[in-house]
Amino acid sequence: MGARENRQPRRGQCPGRHGGHQVRPPVEFRFPVQYSRRRRRRARSPRPAGRRRVSALVFSAAATQGDWGQALGRRNTVSTAADFRAWLAGLRTTHPEHAAQLAEGPVYLGVSGGADSLALAYTAAGIAKKDLPGASFRALVVDHQLQEGSAEVAATAAQNCEEIGIPAQVLTIDVPGGPGADEAAAREARYRALGAAAAGRPLLVAHTASDDAEGVLLGLARGSGTGALAGLRPITTATHQRSDNGEQQAGNEHPAIAAGAGWLGRPLLDSTREDTEATCHRAGLSFWSDPHNASPRFRRSRVRQELLPLLEEILGPGVADSLTRTARLLREDSDYLEAAAHAEYTRLIAEAGSHGHAEGHEQADNREHAGDRPHATAELACAPLAELSDALRRRVIRHWLAGKTGPLTYSHLSRIDALVTDWAGQGGVSVPWHTMNGYEALGRGHAHPPSPPPAEVSPTGQHRTRLVVARRGGVLRLVAEESHKHPKDRRAHD
Repeated sequence: MGARENRQPRRGQCPGRHGGHQVRPPVEFRFPVQYSRRRRRRARSPRPAGRRRVSALVFSAAATQGDWGQALGRRNTVSTAADFRAWLAGLRTTHPEHAAQLAEGPVYLGVSGGADSLALAYTAAGIAKKDLPGASFRALVVDHQLQEGSAEVAATAAQNCEEIGIPAQVLTIDVPGGPGADEAAAREARYRALGAAAAGRPLLVAHTASDDAEGVLLGLARGSGTGALAGLRPITTATHQRSDNGEQQAGNEHPAIAAGAGWLGRPLLDSTREDTEATCHRAGLSFWSDPHNASPRFRRSRVRQELLPLLEEILGPGVADSLTRTARLLREDSDYLEAAAHAEYTRLIAEAGSHGHAEGHEQADNREHAGDRPHATAELACAPLAELSDALRRRVIRHWLAGKTGPLTYSHLSRIDALVTDWAGQGGVSVPWHTMNGYEALGRGHAHPPSPPPAEVSPTGQHRTRLVVARRGGVLRLVAEESHKHPKDRRAHD
Protein backbone atom coordinates (compact mmCIF):
# COMPACT_ATOMS: atom_id res chain seq x y z
CA MET A 1 0.00 0.00 0.00
CA GLY A 2 1.08 3.57 -0.65
CA ALA A 3 1.45 6.26 1.95
CA ARG A 4 -2.06 7.56 1.23
CA GLU A 5 -3.55 4.09 1.67
CA ASN A 6 -1.67 3.52 4.95
CA ARG A 7 -2.86 6.82 6.45
CA GLN A 8 -5.25 6.18 9.31
CA PRO A 9 -8.06 8.54 10.15
CA ARG A 10 -7.49 10.72 13.19
CA ARG A 11 -9.51 10.10 16.28
CA GLY A 12 -13.00 11.53 15.92
CA GLN A 13 -12.95 11.22 12.11
CA CYS A 14 -14.10 8.68 9.60
CA PRO A 15 -12.21 7.93 6.37
CA GLY A 16 -13.24 9.64 3.17
CA ARG A 17 -11.89 10.66 -0.19
CA HIS A 18 -10.97 14.17 0.95
CA GLY A 19 -10.21 13.47 4.60
CA GLY A 20 -12.25 12.83 7.68
CA HIS A 21 -15.55 14.15 8.83
CA GLN A 22 -16.53 14.80 12.42
CA VAL A 23 -18.49 11.91 13.84
CA ARG A 24 -21.68 13.10 15.47
CA PRO A 25 -24.19 11.14 17.54
CA PRO A 26 -26.88 9.56 15.37
CA VAL A 27 -29.96 11.72 14.92
CA GLU A 28 -33.36 10.34 14.08
CA PHE A 29 -34.97 12.06 11.10
CA ARG A 30 -38.55 11.43 10.11
CA PHE A 31 -39.28 12.28 6.50
CA PRO A 32 -42.47 11.67 4.52
CA VAL A 33 -42.34 8.58 2.31
CA GLN A 34 -42.24 10.62 -0.88
CA TYR A 35 -38.74 11.89 -0.04
CA SER A 36 -36.14 10.26 -2.26
CA ARG A 37 -33.50 7.84 -1.02
CA ARG A 38 -30.87 10.34 -2.06
CA ARG A 39 -32.32 12.91 0.33
CA ARG A 40 -32.46 10.33 3.10
CA ARG A 41 -28.78 9.50 2.62
CA ARG A 42 -27.87 13.17 2.59
CA ALA A 43 -29.82 13.80 5.78
CA ARG A 44 -28.00 10.99 7.60
CA SER A 45 -24.53 11.94 6.43
CA PRO A 46 -22.39 13.68 9.07
CA ARG A 47 -21.82 17.41 8.82
CA PRO A 48 -18.23 18.40 7.92
CA ALA A 49 -16.30 19.86 10.82
CA GLY A 50 -15.87 23.18 9.03
CA ARG A 51 -19.63 23.64 8.84
CA ARG A 52 -20.37 23.31 12.53
CA ARG A 53 -22.43 26.30 13.54
CA VAL A 54 -21.58 28.14 16.71
CA SER A 55 -23.51 30.48 18.96
CA ALA A 56 -23.04 33.99 17.64
CA LEU A 57 -24.83 37.26 17.23
CA VAL A 58 -23.83 39.09 14.07
CA PHE A 59 -24.34 42.83 14.22
CA SER A 60 -25.20 44.64 11.02
CA ALA A 61 -24.92 48.30 10.19
CA ALA A 62 -28.53 48.65 11.29
CA ALA A 63 -27.44 47.89 14.86
CA THR A 64 -26.13 51.44 15.16
CA GLN A 65 -29.72 52.62 14.62
CA GLY A 66 -31.13 50.49 17.42
CA ASP A 67 -31.87 47.27 15.57
CA TRP A 68 -30.41 43.93 16.57
CA GLY A 69 -28.61 42.09 13.79
CA GLN A 70 -28.69 38.40 14.51
CA ALA A 71 -27.34 35.27 12.90
CA LEU A 72 -30.04 33.77 10.70
CA GLY A 73 -29.06 30.15 11.22
CA ARG A 74 -29.43 28.17 14.42
CA ARG A 75 -26.53 26.28 15.93
CA ASN A 76 -26.11 22.71 17.03
CA THR A 77 -23.73 23.39 19.89
CA VAL A 78 -25.69 25.35 22.43
CA SER A 79 -24.77 27.56 25.35
CA THR A 80 -27.17 29.82 27.19
CA ALA A 81 -24.13 31.65 28.57
CA ALA A 82 -22.95 32.44 25.03
CA ASP A 83 -26.43 33.69 24.15
CA PHE A 84 -26.53 35.87 27.27
CA ARG A 85 -23.11 37.34 26.43
CA ALA A 86 -24.21 37.99 22.84
CA TRP A 87 -27.33 39.74 24.12
CA LEU A 88 -25.18 41.82 26.48
CA ALA A 89 -22.86 42.79 23.62
CA GLY A 90 -25.85 43.85 21.55
CA LEU A 91 -27.25 45.85 24.44
CA ARG A 92 -23.96 47.71 24.82
CA THR A 93 -24.06 48.54 21.11
CA THR A 94 -27.68 49.58 20.72
CA HIS A 95 -28.68 50.71 24.22
CA PRO A 96 -25.50 51.65 26.10
CA GLU A 97 -27.42 53.57 28.75
CA HIS A 98 -29.45 50.46 29.58
CA ALA A 99 -26.38 48.24 29.56
CA ALA A 100 -24.74 50.55 32.09
CA GLN A 101 -27.69 50.08 34.45
CA LEU A 102 -26.92 46.38 34.75
CA ALA A 103 -23.84 47.17 36.82
CA GLU A 104 -25.24 50.12 38.75
CA GLY A 105 -27.75 48.44 41.02
CA PRO A 106 -30.11 45.50 41.44
CA VAL A 107 -31.25 43.69 38.30
CA TYR A 108 -34.37 41.60 38.76
CA LEU A 109 -35.03 38.20 37.19
CA GLY A 110 -38.52 36.82 36.65
CA VAL A 111 -38.43 33.20 37.85
CA SER A 112 -41.19 30.59 37.79
CA GLY A 113 -39.27 27.43 38.64
CA GLY A 114 -39.38 26.15 35.07
CA ALA A 115 -36.33 25.25 33.00
CA ASP A 116 -36.21 28.55 31.11
CA SER A 117 -36.20 30.84 34.15
CA LEU A 118 -33.87 28.64 36.23
CA ALA A 119 -31.44 28.54 33.30
CA LEU A 120 -31.64 32.34 33.18
CA ALA A 121 -30.85 32.59 36.90
CA TYR A 122 -27.96 30.11 36.69
CA THR A 123 -26.52 31.84 33.62
CA ALA A 124 -26.91 35.29 35.18
CA ALA A 125 -24.96 34.15 38.24
CA GLY A 126 -22.06 33.11 36.02
CA ILE A 127 -22.27 36.28 33.93
CA ALA A 128 -22.12 38.41 37.08
CA LYS A 129 -18.81 36.83 38.07
CA LYS A 130 -17.08 37.01 34.67
CA ASP A 131 -18.70 39.72 32.55
CA LEU A 132 -20.54 42.06 34.94
CA PRO A 133 -18.44 42.44 38.08
CA GLY A 134 -20.44 44.26 40.68
CA ALA A 135 -23.80 43.34 39.15
CA SER A 136 -26.46 42.36 41.67
CA PHE A 137 -29.06 39.93 40.33
CA ARG A 138 -32.16 39.22 42.39
CA ALA A 139 -34.85 36.67 41.61
CA LEU A 140 -38.58 37.39 41.81
CA VAL A 141 -40.58 34.16 42.04
CA VAL A 142 -44.29 34.56 41.31
CA ASP A 143 -46.83 32.28 42.97
CA HIS A 144 -50.08 32.61 40.99
CA GLN A 145 -52.00 30.36 43.45
CA LEU A 146 -53.74 28.77 40.47
CA GLN A 147 -52.70 25.18 41.20
CA GLU A 148 -52.50 23.00 44.26
CA GLY A 149 -48.98 23.03 45.66
CA SER A 150 -48.02 26.31 43.97
CA ALA A 151 -46.53 27.66 47.21
CA GLU A 152 -44.19 24.67 47.42
CA VAL A 153 -43.15 25.11 43.79
CA ALA A 154 -42.37 28.78 44.40
CA ALA A 155 -40.40 27.97 47.56
CA THR A 156 -38.35 25.36 45.71
CA ALA A 157 -37.59 27.79 42.89
CA ALA A 158 -36.49 30.42 45.41
CA GLN A 159 -34.27 27.86 47.15
CA ASN A 160 -32.66 26.90 43.83
CA CYS A 161 -31.86 30.56 43.17
CA GLU A 162 -30.40 31.01 46.66
CA GLU A 163 -28.18 27.97 46.18
CA ILE A 164 -26.64 29.40 43.01
CA GLY A 165 -25.97 32.70 44.73
CA ILE A 166 -28.98 34.81 43.73
CA PRO A 167 -31.21 36.24 46.49
CA ALA A 168 -34.86 35.39 45.87
CA GLN A 169 -38.20 36.84 46.88
CA VAL A 170 -41.56 35.09 46.46
CA LEU A 171 -44.44 37.26 45.21
CA THR A 172 -47.84 35.77 46.00
CA ILE A 173 -50.56 37.22 43.77
CA ASP A 174 -54.28 36.83 43.19
CA VAL A 175 -55.30 36.32 39.57
CA PRO A 176 -58.83 37.50 38.71
CA GLY A 177 -60.90 34.44 37.91
CA GLY A 178 -58.87 32.15 40.14
CA PRO A 179 -57.98 28.64 38.90
CA GLY A 180 -60.25 29.13 35.88
CA ALA A 181 -58.44 32.28 34.74
CA ASP A 182 -57.24 32.46 31.16
CA GLU A 183 -53.66 32.93 29.95
CA ALA A 184 -54.02 36.68 29.45
CA ALA A 185 -55.26 37.35 32.99
CA ALA A 186 -52.47 35.29 34.57
CA ARG A 187 -49.86 36.93 32.39
CA GLU A 188 -51.14 40.42 33.18
CA ALA A 189 -51.13 39.76 36.92
CA ARG A 190 -47.65 38.22 36.81
CA TYR A 191 -46.06 41.08 34.89
CA ARG A 192 -47.69 43.73 37.03
CA ALA A 193 -46.37 42.07 40.17
CA LEU A 194 -42.88 41.77 38.66
CA GLY A 195 -42.91 45.35 37.41
CA ALA A 196 -44.01 46.75 40.75
CA ALA A 197 -41.28 44.82 42.57
CA ALA A 198 -38.63 45.95 40.07
CA ALA A 199 -39.48 49.58 40.90
CA GLY A 200 -37.67 51.37 38.07
CA ARG A 201 -34.89 48.81 37.72
CA PRO A 202 -34.25 46.41 34.78
CA LEU A 203 -36.35 43.24 34.69
CA LEU A 204 -34.97 40.23 32.78
CA VAL A 205 -37.26 37.40 31.71
CA ALA A 206 -36.55 34.00 30.19
CA HIS A 207 -38.32 34.11 26.83
CA THR A 208 -36.65 31.83 24.29
CA ALA A 209 -36.66 31.29 20.54
CA SER A 210 -39.25 28.57 21.13
CA ASP A 211 -41.62 31.14 22.66
CA ASP A 212 -40.92 33.44 19.72
CA ALA A 213 -41.81 30.79 17.14
CA GLU A 214 -45.06 29.95 18.92
CA GLY A 215 -45.99 33.63 19.09
CA VAL A 216 -45.38 34.12 15.37
CA LEU A 217 -47.65 31.18 14.54
CA LEU A 218 -50.39 32.57 16.77
CA GLY A 219 -49.96 35.97 15.12
CA LEU A 220 -50.31 34.44 11.68
CA ALA A 221 -53.49 32.68 12.75
CA ARG A 222 -54.94 35.98 13.99
CA GLY A 223 -54.03 37.77 10.77
CA SER A 224 -51.73 40.15 12.64
CA GLY A 225 -49.61 42.83 11.02
CA THR A 226 -45.85 43.19 11.00
CA GLY A 227 -45.81 44.60 14.53
CA ALA A 228 -46.98 41.31 16.02
CA LEU A 229 -45.25 39.06 13.49
CA ALA A 230 -41.94 40.77 14.28
CA GLY A 231 -41.95 38.65 17.42
CA LEU A 232 -40.30 39.30 20.74
CA ARG A 233 -37.61 41.94 21.12
CA PRO A 234 -34.30 41.51 22.94
CA ILE A 235 -35.29 44.61 24.92
CA THR A 236 -38.63 46.33 25.52
CA THR A 237 -38.55 49.95 26.63
CA ALA A 238 -41.15 52.66 27.05
CA THR A 239 -40.76 53.48 23.34
CA HIS A 240 -41.13 49.86 22.15
CA GLN A 241 -44.12 48.74 24.16
CA ARG A 242 -45.58 45.70 22.48
CA SER A 243 -47.20 42.84 24.29
CA ASP A 244 -45.45 39.49 24.27
CA ASN A 245 -48.35 37.82 22.50
CA GLY A 246 -48.72 40.56 19.89
CA GLU A 247 -52.35 41.26 20.74
CA GLN A 248 -51.74 44.87 21.74
CA GLN A 249 -50.74 47.51 19.27
CA ALA A 250 -47.49 49.44 19.37
CA GLY A 251 -47.51 52.17 21.95
CA ASN A 252 -49.67 50.42 24.57
CA GLU A 253 -47.69 49.90 27.73
CA HIS A 254 -46.24 46.51 28.52
CA PRO A 255 -47.82 45.63 31.89
CA ALA A 256 -44.43 45.23 33.59
CA ILE A 257 -43.33 48.69 32.46
CA ALA A 258 -46.72 50.18 33.29
CA ALA A 259 -46.37 48.75 36.81
CA GLY A 260 -42.93 50.27 37.35
CA ALA A 261 -40.14 48.24 35.72
CA GLY A 262 -37.48 50.40 34.07
CA TRP A 263 -37.23 48.16 31.02
CA LEU A 264 -37.62 44.51 30.04
CA GLY A 265 -34.73 42.36 28.76
CA ARG A 266 -34.71 38.90 27.16
CA PRO A 267 -31.12 37.55 27.26
CA LEU A 268 -32.06 34.01 26.15
CA LEU A 269 -34.09 34.94 23.09
CA ASP A 270 -31.62 33.10 20.87
CA SER A 271 -31.80 29.91 22.97
CA THR A 272 -34.35 27.14 22.57
CA ARG A 273 -36.32 25.29 25.23
CA GLU A 274 -34.01 22.32 24.73
CA ASP A 275 -31.05 24.61 25.44
CA THR A 276 -32.42 25.78 28.77
CA GLU A 277 -33.22 22.23 29.86
CA ALA A 278 -29.68 21.19 28.97
CA THR A 279 -28.32 24.05 31.10
CA CYS A 280 -30.42 22.92 34.07
CA HIS A 281 -29.24 19.34 33.67
CA ARG A 282 -25.60 20.43 33.54
CA ALA A 283 -26.08 22.59 36.65
CA GLY A 284 -27.92 19.86 38.53
CA LEU A 285 -31.05 22.01 38.89
CA SER A 286 -34.40 20.25 39.12
CA PHE A 287 -37.00 22.29 37.28
CA TRP A 288 -40.77 22.29 37.43
CA SER A 289 -42.90 21.46 34.40
CA ASP A 290 -46.06 23.55 34.52
CA PRO A 291 -49.09 21.32 33.72
CA HIS A 292 -50.66 24.33 31.98
CA ASN A 293 -47.90 24.16 29.37
CA ALA A 294 -49.18 20.75 28.28
CA SER A 295 -52.89 21.43 28.74
CA PRO A 296 -54.98 21.39 25.53
CA ARG A 297 -57.13 24.06 27.16
CA PHE A 298 -54.65 26.76 26.15
CA ARG A 299 -53.98 27.64 22.51
CA ARG A 300 -50.26 28.22 22.99
CA SER A 301 -49.93 24.79 24.59
CA ARG A 302 -51.59 23.14 21.61
CA VAL A 303 -49.33 25.07 19.23
CA ARG A 304 -46.32 23.78 21.20
CA GLN A 305 -47.50 20.20 21.64
CA GLU A 306 -49.39 19.57 18.40
CA LEU A 307 -49.00 22.18 15.67
CA LEU A 308 -45.22 22.71 15.61
CA PRO A 309 -44.42 18.96 15.67
CA LEU A 310 -46.95 18.43 12.87
CA LEU A 311 -45.38 21.19 10.77
CA GLU A 312 -41.93 19.69 11.28
CA GLU A 313 -43.25 16.27 10.29
CA ILE A 314 -44.78 17.66 7.09
CA LEU A 315 -42.17 20.26 6.14
CA GLY A 316 -39.07 18.78 7.72
CA PRO A 317 -36.92 19.96 10.63
CA GLY A 318 -36.23 23.64 11.18
CA VAL A 319 -39.74 25.13 11.07
CA ALA A 320 -39.31 26.90 14.41
CA ASP A 321 -35.97 28.36 13.28
CA SER A 322 -37.57 29.61 10.07
CA LEU A 323 -40.37 31.29 12.01
CA THR A 324 -37.94 33.16 14.26
CA ARG A 325 -35.88 34.17 11.22
CA THR A 326 -39.02 35.53 9.56
CA ALA A 327 -39.80 37.49 12.71
CA ARG A 328 -36.36 39.10 12.70
CA LEU A 329 -36.64 40.07 9.05
CA LEU A 330 -40.10 41.55 9.59
CA ARG A 331 -38.80 43.43 12.62
CA GLU A 332 -36.49 45.44 10.37
CA ASP A 333 -39.40 46.47 8.14
CA SER A 334 -41.67 47.15 11.09
CA ASP A 335 -39.10 49.32 12.86
CA TYR A 336 -38.53 51.37 9.71
CA LEU A 337 -42.26 51.96 9.22
CA GLU A 338 -42.76 52.79 12.90
CA ALA A 339 -39.94 55.34 12.78
CA ALA A 340 -41.43 56.91 9.65
CA ALA A 341 -44.88 56.99 11.26
CA HIS A 342 -43.47 58.60 14.40
CA ALA A 343 -41.85 61.30 12.26
CA GLU A 344 -45.13 61.95 10.43
CA TYR A 345 -47.04 62.04 13.70
CA THR A 346 -44.58 64.57 15.10
CA ARG A 347 -44.98 66.71 11.97
CA LEU A 348 -48.80 66.56 12.04
CA ILE A 349 -48.97 67.47 15.70
CA ALA A 350 -46.58 70.38 15.15
CA GLU A 351 -48.70 71.63 12.25
CA ALA A 352 -51.88 71.19 14.28
CA GLY A 353 -50.36 73.21 17.09
CA SER A 354 -49.46 76.04 14.75
CA HIS A 355 -53.05 76.10 13.43
CA GLY A 356 -54.66 75.88 16.83
CA HIS A 357 -55.88 72.30 16.60
CA ALA A 358 -53.72 70.94 19.39
CA GLU A 359 -55.04 71.19 22.91
CA GLY A 360 -52.23 72.28 25.15
CA HIS A 361 -54.11 72.08 28.46
CA GLU A 362 -54.10 68.33 29.04
CA GLN A 363 -53.99 67.17 32.61
CA ALA A 364 -50.79 65.92 34.19
CA ASP A 365 -52.42 62.55 34.84
CA ASN A 366 -52.93 62.18 31.10
CA ARG A 367 -49.39 63.15 30.14
CA GLU A 368 -47.90 60.19 31.93
CA HIS A 369 -49.60 57.91 29.40
CA ALA A 370 -48.21 59.78 26.42
CA GLY A 371 -44.67 58.41 26.81
CA ASP A 372 -42.24 60.30 24.61
CA ARG A 373 -44.93 61.24 22.06
CA PRO A 374 -44.72 64.99 21.45
CA HIS A 375 -47.66 67.22 22.37
CA ALA A 376 -50.21 64.42 22.84
CA THR A 377 -53.55 65.77 21.65
CA ALA A 378 -57.16 64.67 21.54
CA GLU A 379 -57.51 65.81 17.91
CA LEU A 380 -55.89 64.85 14.61
CA ALA A 381 -56.48 66.69 11.33
CA CYS A 382 -57.91 64.50 8.55
CA ALA A 383 -56.65 66.33 5.43
CA PRO A 384 -52.91 65.73 5.94
CA LEU A 385 -53.65 62.20 7.16
CA ALA A 386 -55.41 61.38 3.90
CA GLU A 387 -52.26 62.22 1.94
CA LEU A 388 -50.22 59.49 3.64
CA SER A 389 -49.87 55.92 2.40
CA ASP A 390 -52.14 53.32 3.99
CA ALA A 391 -49.28 51.78 5.99
CA LEU A 392 -48.14 55.10 7.44
CA ARG A 393 -51.62 56.52 8.02
CA ARG A 394 -52.80 53.63 10.17
CA ARG A 395 -49.58 53.70 12.17
CA VAL A 396 -49.98 57.43 12.74
CA ILE A 397 -53.49 56.78 14.03
CA ARG A 398 -52.10 54.16 16.41
CA HIS A 399 -49.46 56.61 17.63
CA TRP A 400 -52.17 59.20 18.22
CA LEU A 401 -54.34 56.80 20.27
CA ALA A 402 -51.47 55.09 22.12
CA GLY A 403 -52.04 55.30 25.86
CA LYS A 404 -55.44 56.95 25.42
CA THR A 405 -57.48 53.80 24.74
CA GLY A 406 -57.36 50.12 25.48
CA PRO A 407 -55.97 47.58 22.97
CA LEU A 408 -57.17 48.24 19.42
CA THR A 409 -58.06 45.53 16.92
CA TYR A 410 -57.74 45.54 13.14
CA SER A 411 -61.47 46.27 12.95
CA HIS A 412 -61.06 49.36 15.14
CA LEU A 413 -58.24 50.74 13.02
CA SER A 414 -59.98 49.99 9.72
CA ARG A 415 -63.14 51.83 10.75
CA ILE A 416 -61.20 54.79 12.13
CA ASP A 417 -59.17 54.88 8.92
CA ALA A 418 -62.44 54.99 6.94
CA LEU A 419 -63.36 58.20 8.78
CA VAL A 420 -60.38 59.75 6.98
CA THR A 421 -60.34 58.04 3.58
CA ASP A 422 -63.99 57.11 3.02
CA TRP A 423 -65.89 59.84 4.81
CA ALA A 424 -69.64 59.77 4.18
CA GLY A 425 -70.97 61.27 7.38
CA GLN A 426 -70.84 57.97 9.26
CA GLY A 427 -70.91 57.80 13.03
CA GLY A 428 -67.90 57.46 15.27
CA VAL A 429 -66.03 54.30 16.20
CA SER A 430 -66.39 53.02 19.75
CA VAL A 431 -63.02 52.01 21.24
CA PRO A 432 -62.08 50.36 24.57
CA TRP A 433 -61.38 52.50 27.58
CA HIS A 434 -57.79 52.64 28.76
CA THR A 435 -57.36 50.01 31.50
CA MET A 436 -55.67 51.11 34.68
CA ASN A 437 -54.83 47.71 36.12
CA GLY A 438 -55.59 45.23 33.37
CA TYR A 439 -58.78 43.98 35.00
CA GLU A 440 -61.05 47.02 35.31
CA ALA A 441 -62.10 48.94 32.19
CA LEU A 442 -62.40 52.25 33.99
CA GLY A 443 -61.43 55.67 32.66
CA ARG A 444 -60.63 57.17 36.08
CA GLY A 445 -59.70 60.46 34.46
CA HIS A 446 -56.90 58.91 32.40
CA ALA A 447 -58.86 58.67 29.16
CA HIS A 448 -58.33 61.55 26.73
CA PRO A 449 -59.62 64.22 26.37
CA PRO A 450 -59.80 65.34 30.01
CA SER A 451 -63.40 66.57 29.71
CA PRO A 452 -65.20 63.16 29.74
CA PRO A 453 -66.24 62.00 33.21
CA PRO A 454 -64.89 58.70 34.55
CA ALA A 455 -66.60 55.75 32.93
CA GLU A 456 -69.53 54.47 34.93
CA VAL A 457 -69.92 50.72 35.02
CA SER A 458 -73.26 48.99 35.33
CA PRO A 459 -73.84 46.09 37.75
CA THR A 460 -73.24 43.70 34.86
CA GLY A 461 -69.81 45.22 34.22
CA GLN A 462 -70.78 47.12 31.07
CA HIS A 463 -69.93 50.78 30.46
CA ARG A 464 -72.60 53.44 30.53
CA THR A 465 -70.20 55.88 28.90
CA ARG A 466 -68.52 55.04 25.59
CA LEU A 467 -65.17 56.27 24.36
CA VAL A 468 -65.55 57.17 20.68
CA VAL A 469 -63.30 58.31 17.83
CA ALA A 470 -65.44 60.64 15.72
CA ARG A 471 -64.86 62.99 12.79
CA ARG A 472 -66.01 66.52 13.55
CA GLY A 473 -65.04 69.68 11.72
CA GLY A 474 -62.42 67.96 9.57
CA VAL A 475 -60.54 66.46 12.51
CA LEU A 476 -60.60 63.16 14.36
CA ARG A 477 -61.64 63.63 17.97
CA LEU A 478 -61.60 61.29 20.94
CA VAL A 479 -64.76 61.96 22.93
CA ALA A 480 -66.97 60.35 25.56
CA GLU A 481 -70.61 59.67 24.76
CA GLU A 482 -73.48 58.33 26.81
CA SER A 483 -74.46 54.86 25.69
CA HIS A 484 -78.17 54.53 24.91
CA LYS A 485 -78.01 50.77 24.52
CA HIS A 486 -78.95 48.34 27.26
CA PRO A 487 -75.84 46.68 28.70
CA LYS A 488 -77.07 43.25 27.63
CA ASP A 489 -77.21 44.41 24.02
CA ARG A 490 -73.57 45.51 23.99
CA ARG A 491 -70.39 43.58 23.65
CA ALA A 492 -67.62 44.06 26.21
CA HIS A 493 -65.67 46.42 23.95
CA ASP A 494 -68.38 47.37 21.46
